[in-house]
Formats: sequence, structure tokens, C-alpha cells
Amino acid sequence: MTDPNKLDMHEQRRGTEPDVEDLHEIVYREKTEPREGGQAVPTEMIVAAFALLLFGGWYLGNYSADFAVDRYEGPAAFVGGSGEKSKTPTVIDPMLMGKRVFNYCAACHQASGQGVAGQYPPLDGNPVVAGRADNLARIVLHGLSGPIEVAGQRYNGQMPKWSQLDDSSLAAVLTYIRASWSNDSPPVSEQLVTAVREATSGRSAAWSLAELESAEIIETQAGEDVTEDAKE
Repeated sequence: MTDPNKLDMHEQRRGTEPDVEDLHEIVYREKTEPREGGQAVPTEMIVAAFALLLFGGWYLGNYSADFAVDRYEGPAAFVGGSGEKSKTPTVIDPMLMGKRVFNYCAACHQASGQGVAGQYPPLDGNPVVAGRADNLARIVLHGLSGPIEVAGQRYNGQMPKWSQLDDSSLAAVLTYIRASWSNDSPPVSEQLVTAVREATSGRSAAWSLAELESAEIIETQAGEDVTEDAKE
């Protein structure tokens, strides 16, 4: 039974000293609040993060191509085989390389080559694609502006130039579109693209279809045929 004369620990008779232990009893009963963030980072995690940084630096250094739009993984990326070094000269598959370069074109002309009705003309069955190869080179080097009619539909947009790509890349993509889908036209050589680039180096404006129809035919030194009619 509780002594009625005993004072509560929080009470104090006037003129008497408080009991320190009684006053701090509540404090003693409380525990320290846990704190976060005081733990050390595990060594394994530090090592793993450092290894990932090293791998990321190595990967970007070897495969980023300096983030340039006109560079790829090198000729070996377009050559079949096991990738082992060979003494024979490297032969690049223009269709494989051209398909890769065509990714830039597919945003407008679509992977199917059908384009977008009313906006971007199709490449499949396009008479310009099947026509003069030197004119195709002119188009990718300087762009195409003005009306063009394909399969009975009129297009009046402007194609940007792709002269920032090197001649081998341009030749490959032209070869690809001339031999893909239902198209069946001869390949375009790098030498022809180089010849067209040199012959039109002073031009800055995009070509029109009327200009292309009257443009001088450009051939390579080897006398490469540049027209569909010449193939036949």
C-alpha cells in the first residue's frame, strides 16, 4: 500500500534538497534514439562501383566512335567471319554497311522504304532511286528541294544533305536502297561518290528535280556506268 505521506518524485518539501537519483530516474529509463547514416560503406560495394567506372570508361573509349555520326565500329563490323586477323585484304559488304547507315534515313523514309504519304516519298519503286547513280550522289551530298512525284503522289518537301558522311558510307547506303525491297539496280561505288563530291564542291544549295534531269553525267575514271539505261 502506498505511503500517503511519501512525496512524489516530482514533488519536494519546501526547504529540503531534491534527490538527484529520483529526478534522473526518467532520464535513465530513456534509451538513445537510433541514427541512420553512420554505417560505413561496405568495401565490396566500393570495389564494385570502381570496377563499373573502369569498365564504362573502357567501353566508351573503344565503342563510342568519338560520338561522331559518320563513324562506325570499323570495317570489321561489316565483314562476315569469325573476326580473326587475316592476311587477305578486308572486303566490306556494302549491303550490310548500307543497312546500318540507312538508320539515319529510316526516320523519314521508313525501314520498309515506303515513306510517309504526303510527307516523305517512298524509296521502294522510286524512279529517282533506280535512275542515275550520280544524281543520287548529288542528292545525298547537297539535299533535294521542290516537288517530286512518285507513284502518282506529289511531294513538296526538302531533304537535308548528308555530306558529313564519308564517301564509303554514302556509296554503301545508295547501294543498299538501290538493291532493297523491290528495287534491283546496280551498286554505287565509292569512287563515283568521290567524283561527284569533287565536281560539285562549290555548290551549297539543294538540288531540284529539274536541275538533276539536265545535270552533266559524271563517271568514274574506270568508266563506271551511272545510269539505269546504261545497265541494260
